[in-house]
Amino acid sequence: MARGDMLQIVAFSVFFALAVIAAGDVGRPILLWCEALTQVMFKFAGLVMKAAPLGVGAAVAVTVGHQGLGVLWNLGKLVLTRYPA
Repeated sequence: MARGDMLQIVAFSVFFALAVIAAGDVGRPILLWCEALTQVMFKFAGLVMKAAPLGVGAAVAVTVGHQGLGVLWNLGKLVLTRYPA
């Protein structure tokens, strides 16, 4: 996955899901675990989304600290070109 080879991961995931379904009642605990893991990962993503503005603010602060306030002028122009009147 670190090299960007997603095809193998997708193929493994599909075959694993088919095997869990084919296992029937024996695969039920694995299915329940995956459902619980899904809920935990959604909560984790929610926490990351709440902390994202702090990270963006820190990145802007570092950039302004290194390159000066002029960089905000360029950022403002970029924002204005992306939001038509």
